[in-house]
Amino acid sequence: MFIHQRIFTSDNGILTDVSIDLNDHIGGTANIELEPVNDFLYIASELPFNSRFFKGSTYNTTPTNIIVEYWTGRQTGWVTAVDVIDQTEGFTKDGYIRFNIPYVKRKSWVRENESSSVSGVGYEADVYSKYWARISIDTSLDVGTSLSFIGHLFSKDADLFSYYPDLRNTGLMAAWETGKTNWTEQAMVAAGVILRDLRRRNILQTRAGFGLMDIEMLQDASSHKTAHIIYGGLGDSFASQRDSALVEYKTAVDLVYYNTDKSGDGVLSGAERKVSTSFMRR
Repeated sequence: MFIHQRIFTSDNGILTDVSIDLNDHIGGTANIELEPVNDFLYIASELPFNSRFFKGSTYNTTPTNIIVEYWTGRQTGWVTAVDVIDQTEGFTKDGYIRFNIPYVKRKSWVRENESSSVSGVGYEADVYSKYWARISIDTSLDVGTSLSFIGHLFSKDADLFSYYPDLRNTGLMAAWETGKTNWTEQAMVAAGVILRDLRRRNILQTRAGFGLMDIEMLQDASSHKTAHIIYGGLGDSFASQRDSALVEYKTAVDLVYYNTDKSGDGVLSGAERKVSTSFMRR
């Protein structure tokens, strides 16, 4: 889904490109057996960002503190982000990692023309015109700790069930897929649909939705789009529920404000919080 996001792991300076494995929620996994000091998880994007959803494949068992840094150029190097919220609790579960740029250093996150200029990345990445962030930890992750996706997820099952309690039914999950226990995959598909819809309406002007800065604003739209996808996959007997969910989605996604980072500095300014969709549409 995030085809223009690049992701690398660095094991004691040895760089591995895991972009293909972690940009799509279907099929791929990548080990992230990070150790303190010398190991990093790098994310390179078209624009600065303040959040990413991390879906695990094999989870770490003991919580650890994470450090988020962003690249400010060769003179100042890596700068530590602030207000870090780690919902994964050290990659022990799925969740968002969120952060902010220090107030006094706003607009210091720079687009690096070549990855060879990024300390710790160098010539191996061969990536151009990207903003770089990296994640490290203060306690070693378990051997075998791995991820299956880094991107966006705008709603959880609990949000979905608040609108559509019938989808809590394990029989419906089994009808969709044997052994299914949640609707997370459908919510990920819904996130991709929402990003495409927002790009189509010129609300997001980048290819991967990197300008989104307030993901909670899309929670309702995601719940309805997820339900629309689920009911659509359950067959004609759920046609009325499918059509109703689509109507609700179209209403929910038509927000007055989306809180997008139009200036591309990684900070949501007061003016950007007040930009309406009518202003951003063509």
